[in-house]
Amino acid sequence: MLQNKLLLQKATEKPIIQIGWVKSGSAWYYYNAQGQQVRNAWVGSYWLGADGKMAVNSWVDGGKYYVGSQGWWVKRCPKNK
Repeated sequence: MLQNKLLLQKATEKPIIQIGWVKSGSAWYYYNAQGQQVRNAWVGSYWLGADGKMAVNSWVDGGKYYVGSQGWWVKRCPKNK
């Protein structure tokens, strides 16, 4: 009987919506105002990949831009990096 009460309590709780930057393990993710994870898009100078992780040390957005170790876009980065 106690288990049923706990399940009922949990079912009636409001879900927690995350908004903004969230760190999970060593990766960063961004959630929009609706609490949806942003993917394949720029958030400021940061690129979020297909998995939603902030990209680091890699060419992104179809290989057009390079983001460094802190995740932000490195302007005028030579393509041979």
